[in-house]
Amino acid sequence: MERRSVQFVGDVSYGVYLWHWPLIVLLPFALARDLSTVDKIVILGASILLGWLSKVVVEDPIRTGRISSGSRPRWVFAAVAVVMAVVVAVALPLATWRPTPVPEPAASPQQCIGAQAMLEVGCEDPTSIPLVADLSSFSADTPPSDVLECEVSAQAEAVKRCDFGDESSPRLAIIGDSHATRWVEAFRSVADDAGWSTSTFLISGCPAFVDELVSTAWGYPETAENCRRLSDDALSQITADPRISAVILTNRTRLYVSPPGEEPGLSETAVAATISRLEQAGKSVAVLKDPPEMNSVPPKGGGSAADCLSRATGPEDCTLPRADAAFPDPVTAAAEKSAATVIDLDDAFCDSARCYSRIGGLVVYSDDNHVTRSFAASSRTALAERLAPLLDPAN
Repeated sequence: MERRSVQFVGDVSYGVYLWHWPLIVLLPFALARDLSTVDKIVILGASILLGWLSKVVVEDPIRTGRISSGSRPRWVFAAVAVVMAVVVAVALPLATWRPTPVPEPAASPQQCIGAQAMLEVGCEDPTSIPLVADLSSFSADTPPSDVLECEVSAQAEAVKRCDFGDESSPRLAIIGDSHATRWVEAFRSVADDAGWSTSTFLISGCPAFVDELVSTAWGYPETAENCRRLSDDALSQITADPRISAVILTNRTRLYVSPPGEEPGLSETAVAATISRLEQAGKSVAVLKDPPEMNSVPPKGGGSAADCLSRATGPEDCTLPRADAAFPDPVTAAAEKSAATVIDLDDAFCDSARCYSRIGGLVVYSDDNHVTRSFAASSRTALAERLAPLLDPAN
């Protein structure tokens, strides 16, 4: 305790404690993005500086009694008043600030927006088209509440079924994890146009459609057994419902493919068993291949696409070599060996060399792996083409 550095930390600790909270809360709003490592280091330094100033200007005069005499009190209170005024002036507008919603892309294939800019011949460089909204808006570009409320966690007691559309229409079921949730609106739109209704079975952080215990790239989860139970329940509901004629399977497959030698991950055998189970119940099956992410291996707490793009200085920043986006995909492999339809949208995310976080004026991901609502919507034309055999067997 005799070291001056230790004494200094003790002296300023209370002021640091008081100052770091408003900085942590307000700075993400001021920057319109998540805090980076550099931001956090700056906050730490600023908190220490402000804590020291608070000690010198406010705490020491009060503790020593110097605040009761001379001209110092007026200066002290003036300084405190200025600081408080600045904090309030910054906090009030930030407290009510909301990002501008990203406009919904038109369904026309002639629009060089989002996925269409990558898929359609004649569009200019898809990665150089100006953004349709502020970069900060895309982190909040997520599905509406009526879709998000249909998703349950891997710890849930029961899977939640949500039904959309006419009860008398043929029904399309979508089963998967939070990645599936991001595609629900696009699939609903395609189904509506084809005269179908939609049902969802969404389990976040869970493979969702296999009856096996599955580990993740981050290790074996405590929820594995509950995931297996919820998945079996969802599949049982689907197979028992004669109104459901077709089923789409999709999840964040690369998360459930464990490195060699580690806990068992999602297996091709289990996926094949699910496809067979559904087909034996008279359901047509389609698989949406897990699209590329920002990282080849799912990280814990990866930075968002908007955050990365805000710091980008070159054309290859925030991109991934297409070869690195490939991985052993048991879901697609099982589907290709069956009568299931495989929907592969990799060409909407990547050219021949790289996969991108910004395409056709849209940011592709709201974080580092979940597609934005607008980018999923921009894929509707491609989804409709690939789903046509499933929704209209005459095609």
